[in-house]
Amino acid sequence: MLLWLGQSVSQLGSNMKAYALIVWVYRQQNAVMSVALLAVCGYVPYVAVAGFAGALVDRLPKKPVMLAADLGAGLCSAAVLIMAQTGMLRVSYLYAINAFLGLMNAFQSPASSVAVSLLVPREHYMRASGLQSFSNSLQGILAPVIATAILAFGGLAAVVATDLATFAAAFVTLGLLIRIPEEGKKESRKDESFWRQCGEGLRYVRAHKGILHLLLYLVLINLLEGTAYYSVLSPMVLARTGGNMTALGLVNACIGAGTMLGAALVTLRPVSKDRVNAMCLAYALSFLLCDTTVALGRIWPVWCIAALVGNLPVPWGDAALTSLLRESVPTRVQGRVFSLRNAWVNCAITAGYLLGAVLADHLLEPLMAGGTPLAAALGRLVGDQQPGAGMALIFLMTGLAGFCGSLVLRRDAAVRALDIETAGAVKRPE
Repeated sequence: MLLWLGQSVSQLGSNMKAYALIVWVYRQQNAVMSVALLAVCGYVPYVAVAGFAGALVDRLPKKPVMLAADLGAGLCSAAVLIMAQTGMLRVSYLYAINAFLGLMNAFQSPASSVAVSLLVPREHYMRASGLQSFSNSLQGILAPVIATAILAFGGLAAVVATDLATFAAAFVTLGLLIRIPEEGKKESRKDESFWRQCGEGLRYVRAHKGILHLLLYLVLINLLEGTAYYSVLSPMVLARTGGNMTALGLVNACIGAGTMLGAALVTLRPVSKDRVNAMCLAYALSFLLCDTTVALGRIWPVWCIAALVGNLPVPWGDAALTSLLRESVPTRVQGRVFSLRNAWVNCAITAGYLLGAVLADHLLEPLMAGGTPLAAALGRLVGDQQPGAGMALIFLMTGLAGFCGSLVLRRDAAVRALDIETAGAVKRPE
């Protein structure tokens, strides 16, 4: 609970800073591409060092790795604060700082994931995942609101100073109050070269078909989310409401509220049996209730209801998937497997960003505005020759693809075997 609370507070500060920097960069350059590059600069180093970082995390005690990565991130915030105060801050500097933050996160994220596996009894993995989903969704709601208020009264420097304060609180809590056991340390293969260990995460996943299928499903989910939510949700809402920022804010707030409520329910009533069924049905319902309803609905109240109801099942899916991974992968390789998972997810989200933009700008928006028989037929569902109709069609496609993909995985024998093997298991398989 101390680790979760400390990380949640620190992450809230980090999300506030990230939001404030997006606003600052957009004001400086007035270009969406300049903002997108901030995210890309954070993703690329993470993916580049994922294998190395995962192997190092598995070799070393988790607490020092987390402290070192957090300290590196804190120094980045201090640098931004100094440059903001002295008038030296430049967009190019922020790209370099975001790249370094991505590098630090490549070590911190898998170390934190393994730490949870070592601290939490296996029967409470679902609850732990529910708590993490709850804090993530709460941050998604609070970070923009608090950051906007602080920006209005104190400017960028005040937001970054707040981030440094939350970092210091989490750093002291982790350093002085939390002891992370190292049961997995004795399982490390000391006779194996470090560079060979860097590739063991991929070899382990390839050798275990159920885990591979689970990770590929996770890639599919994030690719679809990147294509719809991350890439075209905001432009679609603005296009279909005539630039109504209040409607966009309400839709995003309902997404966070639905996820937060679902996470609270998972924490109180976790799924203990048939996690594959719970995971697949949760994600299938989310894609069906949220994506397809957003596509077919043409007014913001419908989108708000879809966002709220459709995101309720998501924490159940996240918790079941994370629980399966934690119990299926031995602690000696969890750092490498989690690093690989995060790298694949980051690649999928980045690809989704690009895919959504290309589909919207160069294919579906022109198609739906063209007055062709195909556009007229599709327009009966999403509205033809209306701004945002092509982007609504993207949501319809991702909703159907996610729904069908979830039902296919539900019948995957290799994934179901993971649930059977880990149910009632005393220790993780080697």
